[in-house]
Formats: sequence, C-alpha cells, structure tokens
Amino acid sequence: MSVSSCRDALEGNSSQAIMIMDMAAKSDKSILELGRHYAVSRGHMTMIGTPQQIADRIEDWFRSGACDGFNIMAPLLPGGLEQFVERVVPLLQQRGVFREDYTGRTLRDHLGLIRPETQH
Repeated sequence: MSVSSCRDALEGNSSQAIMIMDMAAKSDKSILELGRHYAVSRGHMTMIGTPQQIADRIEDWFRSGACDGFNIMAPLLPGGLEQFVERVVPLLQQRGVFREDYTGRTLRDHLGLIRPETQH
C-alpha cells in the first residue's frame, strides 16, 4: 500500500499519522529507523544542535507565530534539562523571547487569572 493510499484510508483527523507517513515518504529512512525516531521522540519534534542552533529554531517558530510556547522534554533528567536551562534559556532571554522574571507567585498569577473567592 502506498503512502498516499494509506493517507486516504485514514478515518478522522490524525495529523500525527499523516506527519509520520509524510516523513516516511520524504526520507530514505528504513522502517526500523523511523520506529526508533518515534520511539525516542514520542512523535514530537526533536531539536538537536548547539545551544545557538536550538535557540535560533525556537525563536523562529515563536516569532513567526507557529507557536505560542514550548513544552521541553529533555532526553535525560536532570542533566538534559539543566543543559537546556543553562545554555539555551539565556540566549532566548537575550533575544527577548523568554521571560527573565515572573509576574507573581502562582501559575494563576502568571496567567493573569482572577483568584476565585474561597467557599469557606
């Protein structure tokens, strides 16, 4: 079955399945290599490179309106997250796309949400 006929056979909206099929059609990766890629990335976009390259990509996505934020999933904890925070976050802060201070003490404060009155 071809990639296009697989796509036509999909029922409902399955953007992740379409993305995987597109990658299979456009790459020269074997099924094993594709399987390994998605086993590691869990189907999410992965960024590999220098701190500068990663910051460039994040900034580009953010400034172009392709996203309004990111969820970072480091491959190793705590080391991978520490490397990101120590090497990439300062670059993003210098570029004005990552906050340097928080506006309050709670998530509700940071999102500008009104605190509901207590029921007690």
